[in-house]
Amino acid sequence: MNDTVKVAVQSEVEAFVVEVEHRLADLSPDERDELIGGLRADLSERLAEHSGPEGPAEVLGDPAVYAAELRTAAGFAPVAAERRVRRPIAMVLGEWLDAGRRRWVELADKVPGEPRDFVESLRPVWWVLRAWVAWMLLQDIAGHASHASYDVDWLAVLLVLVVGSVQVGRGAGLVARVRGHAAARLALIGLNLLAICLLPSAMDRAGTGIAYDKAEQWGYSDFGSTEEPGVGLMFNGVELTNLFVYDATGTPVTGAQLFDGAGRPLVINEHLFLDDYETLMYPWLSNGSPRFNVFPLPVGKVDPDTGERAADAWDGPTPPVLPDFPFPTAPTAELPELPELPELPAR
Repeated sequence: MNDTVKVAVQSEVEAFVVEVEHRLADLSPDERDELIGGLRADLSERLAEHSGPEGPAEVLGDPAVYAAELRTAAGFAPVAAERRVRRPIAMVLGEWLDAGRRRWVELADKVPGEPRDFVESLRPVWWVLRAWVAWMLLQDIAGHASHASYDVDWLAVLLVLVVGSVQVGRGAGLVARVRGHAAARLALIGLNLLAICLLPSAMDRAGTGIAYDKAEQWGYSDFGSTEEPGVGLMFNGVELTNLFVYDATGTPVTGAQLFDGAGRPLVINEHLFLDDYETLMYPWLSNGSPRFNVFPLPVGKVDPDTGERAADAWDGPTPPVLPDFPFPTAPTAELPELPELPELPAR
């Protein structure tokens, strides 16, 4: 055997052994060494002793078949289990999101009238709307649960949220760096779904907020009443919400009834809310009729569903309560000489 033939034989042997080793790659080094430790020498000797017309490849046979026979003889499966390449979660999520978007586009394009183009043209409107929903949620967290505030500070917050939402929608600025990441895309989808769920309640509270702002401007809350501002007791141009009566000895009087000189009851504006816009005065009762000229008036919560006094307020878990007097006692008061009071006619 000349040198050229020897090189060719060695090349065939090496290729055969490498292929067999590849098919035994799932075994431990000791197991592989036990199965093919002397394989190179055996194959080289077989080819050297072969004198027939067959080439080296025909003499050696199929390495896949040979490896399967070795594995079976040693008690292993004929073929190694396929190794699954673990891909990054972000890549899998990204592919899932891409597939979902393609599916959505395919379904939308099947609807006549090109609605997808119309919906996509409304994206800027949605960017502003979701910022407004976030603004309403922040107000809820800040304690404006029953109404929205439209003062200057909150309007500035709304402006910041709108700018941020539009930048996210456009993928501009710093958002462009993370917009394509799977985590960022999932977060954006979640926030959009949350905004959609909160939209109905936000719109309902928006109308209530406008009414409350008008009430703050006018000094009372109407909620459907046709009465004008100024229908209740006033002091220095400000409507009063309650009165606290003390007798001449300075002792607080609970249940004092007030009338003017013509016998007309002195009442507060029964539609007037307190500063928190969630509390108002509840009347005393006289033969079942409400009396708003009996002081001090009990303080109770507003029914969140109606914006009015709760019909079952006195039977609820938090019934109205009489407010504390501003002072435990007031200074005593007296006249220089108490005149004799005229006798009142019998009723």
